[in-house]
Amino acid sequence: MTASRAEEILLEIRDSLELNGDEVFNLIDRLGLGYITSRTLGQWLKEQVGFNVGQLENDLIIARYDKDQDYKIKYEEFIEEVNAVPRDENEEEEIEEEQQ
Repeated sequence: MTASRAEEILLEIRDSLELNGDEVFNLIDRLGLGYITSRTLGQWLKEQVGFNVGQLENDLIIARYDKDQDYKIKYEEFIEEVNAVPRDENEEEEIEEEQQ
């Protein structure tokens, strides 16, 4: 599995379960630490989603979201990126209509 596919999976989970980024983050950060490590993400993807992501892919995902490069995804970093991606085209249209 590639890092981009794993990222797509995170968004698909958010959309299919009708969760927001906050809820997805809390599902992954089961201990409530306020951040997600490569290991935590890999375990969650394997145990909860059934995807076995290699260390390289995990590291790429972490690097994608980790803005301050401390090797973990903090809540704010995750929310900023995941909630910024519209759920689907209908949501994009609704957002545009609301802004007009």
